[in-house]
Amino acid sequence: MHDFLKDDYNLDALARVRPAGDGFDMFVTPRFVPVYANGYEVLSTRIVKQFVAQKDLFIDVGAHYGYYSLLAAKANPGIRIVAVEPIEDNLRVLQKNLQLNGLGPDRATCIPAAMSSQAGRAQFCKSEASDNGSLYPHPSSETIGLIDVATTCLDDVVGREKARRIFVKTDTDGHELEVLKGFSRTLDAGADAAILRRLAQDSDHPVRLNHPETEYLKGLLAAKV
Repeated sequence: MHDFLKDDYNLDALARVRPAGDGFDMFVTPRFVPVYANGYEVLSTRIVKQFVAQKDLFIDVGAHYGYYSLLAAKANPGIRIVAVEPIEDNLRVLQKNLQLNGLGPDRATCIPAAMSSQAGRAQFCKSEASDNGSLYPHPSSETIGLIDVATTCLDDVVGREKARRIFVKTDTDGHELEVLKGFSRTLDAGADAAILRRLAQDSDHPVRLNHPETEYLKGLLAAKV
């Protein structure tokens, strides 16, 4: 294991940090303190702040510690949050952060699962880096274990929430096309939906390894976003 990742799942080492310019606090493991304190993913953050104001439901796929869930809740006090995270250690930090920011069950729900095209079970690669877990091995960090996890799909989540104006942030490190397939019923029904996913990937990123770039882009276009 890389030494700088040794505390990624050490919940006794959690530190409280205020992400630059976002107006809320969160707990993170030591590696992430400067990442958030110095301003996290500035472009994506701006997109979320701008678009969630017109949405009723924010679905945080691959929520990790819940940064985007907290961001959406801060930007739109009336929005419902559904945070989806399969790694138990990350989920515990996520729940702690929701509680820290006063987001109870009336505002936020956590789903302990991996997002896919349908509900079921899957083998999930737990990475030494807590933010690199995926249904595929990550090229930048070692897999430290395979865990059996539940899977769900966006159509099922939206169906339970009865929302029509939806913002989805997805970070599944290579499983994006399957996630989009699981959103097809909602999109075909004409829901007002937006999806945020970073397109620029390194050549060895799981998105590029598991899906040719043209197929990946076609998948995003098929989502009508």
